[in-house]
Amino acid sequence: MANHNPADELVARITRLEEAAAFAQHESEQLSSEIAALGKRLAELSRRIDTIEQREAARQTDLEEPPGAK
Repeated sequence: MANHNPADELVARITRLEEAAAFAQHESEQLSSEIAALGKRLAELSRRIDTIEQREAARQTDLEEPPGAK
Protein backbone atom coordinates (compact mmCIF):
# COMPACT_ATOMS: atom_id res chain seq x y z
CA MET A 1 0.00 0.00 0.00
CA ALA A 2 1.43 3.40 -1.02
CA ASN A 3 2.28 5.96 1.58
CA HIS A 4 0.03 9.05 1.18
CA ASN A 5 1.48 12.38 2.13
CA PRO A 6 -1.36 14.68 3.34
CA ALA A 7 0.47 17.73 1.98
CA ASP A 8 0.69 16.17 -1.51
CA GLU A 9 -3.01 15.33 -1.40
CA LEU A 10 -3.82 18.88 -0.36
CA VAL A 11 -1.70 20.32 -3.17
CA ALA A 12 -3.40 18.03 -5.68
CA ARG A 13 -6.83 19.01 -4.39
CA ILE A 14 -6.01 22.73 -4.57
CA THR A 15 -4.66 22.27 -8.11
CA ARG A 16 -7.90 20.56 -9.18
CA LEU A 17 -9.96 23.34 -7.60
CA GLU A 18 -7.88 26.03 -9.33
CA GLU A 19 -8.27 24.26 -12.67
CA ALA A 20 -12.01 23.92 -12.15
CA ALA A 21 -12.27 27.60 -11.20
CA ALA A 22 -10.26 28.65 -14.27
CA PHE A 23 -12.47 26.53 -16.52
CA ALA A 24 -15.62 27.98 -14.95
CA GLN A 25 -14.29 31.52 -15.42
CA HIS A 26 -13.47 30.80 -19.06
CA GLU A 27 -16.95 29.38 -19.63
CA SER A 28 -18.50 32.40 -17.92
CA GLU A 29 -16.54 34.80 -20.13
CA GLN A 30 -17.59 32.91 -23.24
CA LEU A 31 -21.23 32.95 -22.19
CA SER A 32 -21.06 36.67 -21.41
CA SER A 33 -19.65 37.31 -24.86
CA GLU A 34 -22.35 35.22 -26.51
CA ILE A 35 -25.07 36.98 -24.49
CA ALA A 36 -23.71 40.37 -25.56
CA ALA A 37 -23.74 39.26 -29.22
CA LEU A 38 -27.30 38.00 -28.86
CA GLY A 39 -28.32 41.30 -27.28
CA LYS A 40 -26.91 43.22 -30.25
CA ARG A 41 -28.65 40.89 -32.68
CA LEU A 42 -31.94 41.26 -30.78
CA ALA A 43 -31.68 45.07 -30.92
CA GLU A 44 -30.94 44.86 -34.66
CA LEU A 45 -33.94 42.61 -35.27
CA SER A 46 -36.17 44.85 -33.16
CA ARG A 47 -35.19 47.85 -35.31
CA ARG A 48 -35.95 45.88 -38.45
CA ILE A 49 -39.35 44.82 -37.11
CA ASP A 50 -40.14 48.45 -36.19
CA THR A 51 -39.25 49.53 -39.74
CA ILE A 52 -41.46 46.82 -41.25
CA GLU A 53 -44.34 47.75 -38.93
CA GLN A 54 -44.00 51.44 -39.86
CA ARG A 55 -44.04 50.58 -43.56
CA GLU A 56 -47.10 48.38 -43.08
CA ALA A 57 -48.90 51.10 -41.13
CA ALA A 58 -48.11 53.63 -43.88
CA ARG A 59 -49.31 51.18 -46.52
CA GLN A 60 -52.56 50.60 -44.62
CA THR A 61 -53.07 54.37 -44.32
CA ASP A 62 -52.54 54.77 -48.06
CA LEU A 63 -55.05 51.99 -48.78
CA GLU A 64 -57.67 53.48 -46.47
CA GLU A 65 -57.57 56.99 -47.97
CA PRO A 66 -60.25 57.64 -50.58
CA PRO A 67 -59.02 58.25 -54.12
CA GLY A 68 -57.92 61.85 -54.71
CA ALA A 69 -57.58 62.56 -50.95
CA LYS A 70 -53.89 63.40 -51.34
